[in-house]
Amino acid sequence: MDYYSSQISKLIEELSRLPGIGAKSAGRLAFHIINMPKEQVEQLAATLVDARNNVRYCKQCCTLTDKELCPICASEERDHKTIMVVENSRDLAAYEKTDGTDLSVCQSTAALAILYILSGTGNGRGKLLYLILWHIHDVKCQSLC
Repeated sequence: MDYYSSQISKLIEELSRLPGIGAKSAGRLAFHIINMPKEQVEQLAATLVDARNNVRYCKQCCTLTDKELCPICASEERDHKTIMVVENSRDLAAYEKTDGTDLSVCQSTAALAILYILSGTGNGRGKLLYLILWHIHDVKCQSLC
């Protein structure tokens, strides 16, 4: 027996495909979205589409960005000879939020390092190896796992 109309059921089904969103959470989100003002729903939908169309991988470190270089790689304040390796963009964000002060594996110079994302485009490890070999005499690597 169907409890909801086909449109509501479809919305719940699509939302439940998102990671960490089960059927109950998807139902709550669906009803919240349905009760939002139409303009807010349209803005949410447009933001989702824009993000999907415009977010790509930074050409240097493979983190997600909407420009050719992410803000970290584009920053002139960063030490471009020091590389810190992290597994994914979430680890990058977590590290950046701490300013390097809350992680025992970090040294003070790592706070201004260029961070490199391993999981990026799928060739992150190969690109990192190339970078290390190319700059081996100038590169200090920190590993954050």
